[in-house]
Amino acid sequence: MNLQSQGDEEAKGYKEINEEKPKDEVKRITPLLIFLCVFNLFLKAAYSICPPFLPAEALEKQVRQEYIGIMFCIYSVAFAIISPLVGKFIPTVGRRNFLIIGCILIVTSNIGFAFMHFVNNSMVFSILFMVMRIIQGIGTGIIQTTNYSIVSLVYENQVEFAIGLLESAAGFGLCFGPIIGIGLLKVGGYVGSFLTFAILFIIFAIVIRPVLPSNLDTTNEDEDEVDTSNYSYFKLLTNRRILFANLSVILNIAQYTFIDPILSHRMQQEFGYDVKFTSLMFFFIGFGYSTTCNVVHITLGFISKRRCIMLFFLLNGVCTLLYGPIDLFSIPKSVWVVSIAMVIAGFSSAHTLIPTYPEMLVAGTEELGMPKKVVDNLGSGLFNMNFAIGEVLGPLVGNQLYVSTGIVNTSNSAGGFILGFTLLYYLCCDKRMPWNKKQHDD
Repeated sequence: MNLQSQGDEEAKGYKEINEEKPKDEVKRITPLLIFLCVFNLFLKAAYSICPPFLPAEALEKQVRQEYIGIMFCIYSVAFAIISPLVGKFIPTVGRRNFLIIGCILIVTSNIGFAFMHFVNNSMVFSILFMVMRIIQGIGTGIIQTTNYSIVSLVYENQVEFAIGLLESAAGFGLCFGPIIGIGLLKVGGYVGSFLTFAILFIIFAIVIRPVLPSNLDTTNEDEDEVDTSNYSYFKLLTNRRILFANLSVILNIAQYTFIDPILSHRMQQEFGYDVKFTSLMFFFIGFGYSTTCNVVHITLGFISKRRCIMLFFLLNGVCTLLYGPIDLFSIPKSVWVVSIAMVIAGFSSAHTLIPTYPEMLVAGTEELGMPKKVVDNLGSGLFNMNFAIGEVLGPLVGNQLYVSTGIVNTSNSAGGFILGFTLLYYLCCDKRMPWNKKQHDD
C-alpha cells in the first residue's frame, strides 16, 4: 500500500481506532507520520547550516558584527507573523498547497544564500541577507504550522505522541544539519551546501501532492467549535503559573539561540577554529536537545511540571556561565568546557521547554475554570508567540552584549539572569508546594 492510500485510510479511520482503545495504548508510527518527521528533520537541517556559515561569510564581506544579530533575528519575526495567518487560511488554501508554497520559499532562500557568495558589496550583501532570512522564516513558518495542523487532524487522540516525534525530528535536524553542512562544504563548497538543500526542497515540493492524501485539504465540519470571543490572552496571563510558563518559553529559547551569531566569531578569534569546527559545536547542543525530547515525559512521572522547569533552569544557568567561563569557577577557557556545557544545556532545554505548554493547560482549566479547548487554542497562540520572541531576543541581545562586553560578561549576564529568574519563579509560584508529585499540580 502506497503512502497516498495509507494516508487516506489513516485520515478517515483513525478516529474509530482511537475510540476502541485507551489513548495510551494507541501509539502508531504510520508512513504519513514518518514522512512528516523526515520533512521536519530536513526543514530544521536547512535552517541549522545558517549559523555556522552565514556569519563567517558576512564577516568576509566586511559586514559589522553588531548587524549580524539583527539579520538572524529577522527570521523569527517573519516566522511569528506568518504562523497565525497560516492557521487562519488553511481551510481556504489547503494543507498540501501550503506545504508546496513553503517549499518554494525555502528553495528561494537557499538559492539566495548561495548567490550571496558572489556579492562583494557589504551593503548589498546585508540587504540580500535580510531578505533571504525573511523568506526563509516565512517558508519555515508555513511548513511547520501546516505540519502541526496535519498532526492535529489525523492523529487526534495521540497529538502529544505525534508532536513529540516531530520535535525529536526537528532536534535531530538541528543536530545533524551542521554535520551535513560540513560534508557538503568539503564536496561543493559554500555555494554547493545551500544549492543541495534547494534541490532537496524542490523534490519535496514535487512529491507532496501525489504522495499526501487529498483529504488533508478538507476540514471536519461536524466538529463543535468553541467560541473564544468571551476569553482573552490577558485573562490567561493574570494567572501566575501561566505567566511564568510563558516567560520560561521566552527565556528557554533566548538561552538556546543567543550563541548563534557569536559562536563562529569566537571560535575563530580565540581558538583559531574555522566554520567546520563551529558546525560541530552547534551539533553538540542539538544532540543534547534531540536525544532528550522523548524522555521528558519520564521525568514528569516523578516531579511536577513546575519543578521540572525550575530544576533544569538551574542546570541551564550553570551551563551558560561555563560558556565564558565565569572567572569565579577558576576554569580556564577551553573548547572542551564549552562543548560539554552546550551538550548539558541542550539536555536541560528540553526539560524546561516541553512542560510549559501542559502547565498552561492545567492552570487554565483547573485554576481559571476555562474550557479546555479554549485554553488549548489560546495557550498554543501564547506558546508560539513567545517561542518567536525568544528567537528574536536571543541572537539580538546576545550579539550586542558580545560586541560590547565580550564572551565572559555575556555568558555571566545570561547565566545570572537565568538563575535569578528561577529563584523568582520559585518564590512566586512554587515556594509552598510539596515535592511529592501526587500532591502537587498533577
